[in-house]
Amino acid sequence: MSLQLGSFVVGICKDFRSEPWNTDPTKFNHRLIISRPYSDQYGNEQTDVTIIDINSDDVHSVQNQVASFRNKAIICPVAIAARAGGRNGAWLSSRMPRNEKLQLLDSVVKQVAVQK
Repeated sequence: MSLQLGSFVVGICKDFRSEPWNTDPTKFNHRLIISRPYSDQYGNEQTDVTIIDINSDDVHSVQNQVASFRNKAIICPVAIAARAGGRNGAWLSSRMPRNEKLQLLDSVVKQVAVQK
């Protein structure tokens, strides 16, 4: 993974979910869930959750990675796109590019430190 170009989401790997479509239960949306805990301005613990769409070709490899990285800090490459609103208004969609891999944050930081 090259950190030179692109967008990344950094956080704690929480879960992988496959949700069936409402209109066709034989099709699924596959999603990776990443959380980022933080303290707000009053010192209260909060959690920011990012849901990343996964291509159907990469489901098995991402599921295996999530099983080994669960509750660990990871870095995930993403492609972000603005989506037009329907009933709920506009939103940002994040998708993991095809054939990309999740990596432990510690190992990526060590690789970058060695390169410098």
